Amino acid sequence: MSDRATWHKSKKAREFFQNNKYWLQILLFPPATPDRNPTEYCWKTTREELTSIKSFKNIKVLKEELDEFWEKHVFTHKMSHYLKW
Repeated sequence: MSDRATWHKSKKAREFFQNNKYWLQILLFPPATPDRNPTEYCWKTTREELTSIKSFKNIKVLKEELDEFWEKHVFTHKMSHYLKW
């Protein structure tokens, strides 16, 4: 699922798709609809519970804490809310 962010259209992303297109299907979210993008829900939760309430010594520490948060946190939202029927 792609929300049309610039990094989803990067050369590296296009190469990944080309190398995996036999099993990978891209579904595009409508433009300007963060409420339909489950990734936005995950980022919002991460900001509210981690990054907006804490300072990080450096990028390495930030990455470590993000990995730890995402490993332990269970995101509870229904994917069906994001699909257009």
